[in-house]
Amino acid sequence: MAFRKKGLKALVVPEDVNVKWYTGLITLEKKIKERRRAMIQFIKAQIEAVSIIKKDPTKARAALKSYFRSSDDDLMAEYQNYLAVKLPLVTRVGTDNIKSLLLTSTNPAANNTKPEEFIDNSLVDEILREGFVKQFEQ
Repeated sequence: MAFRKKGLKALVVPEDVNVKWYTGLITLEKKIKERRRAMIQFIKAQIEAVSIIKKDPTKARAALKSYFRSSDDDLMAEYQNYLAVKLPLVTRVGTDNIKSLLLTSTNPAANNTKPEEFIDNSLVDEILREGFVKQFEQ
């Protein structure tokens, strides 16, 4: 998919490249303990937003038009359709996500670091356990 419209810049990713979307929360361990409730609410809002992108194209396109300050209906429809296919409803951080980040790090310590040391999916696990996501599943 390529965006060619005047005034907007976008990352052009060929469809045959397997890009794994990452929509997560990056924070300090200390902040997870201090602000756990707020972070869970943020992740829930993210899940709801992805659900709207997937299920309510009109609402999603209006939000995209506002965010990008665009009046281009065709471009926003193209982008909304793209996001609806690519974005997972719920994102769990995997070791592959972190490995990619560590590979691009300029910090020499990154070479000797285990990706698992950076992952805490407990917030997502809690949201799944409480059944919040069921209301958005198809």
